[in-house]
Amino acid sequence: MEEILYFYVSPGFLDETMSIYLAEGLRPGIAQPEEDEKITTRFIPLSETLLMVDKGLIRDAKTLASVLWLAQHKRKSR
Repeated sequence: MEEILYFYVSPGFLDETMSIYLAEGLRPGIAQPEEDEKITTRFIPLSETLLMVDKGLIRDAKTLASVLWLAQHKRKSR
């Protein structure tokens, strides 16, 4: 895992920070959710995710920052 982003969630209002990590080479494992925890996983191609950003369907800052970082990173590695 590599820390790719570190930022203030709401500068000028809070001193809370957030870190985003890139994890590669992961393998499936056995989930151990809490009794009341229900998580649905959906894999969406980056191109479709960027369209969701453009349409305003993704609005939370951590996801926006992560998706845009990944798109820029992919572009540079070509």
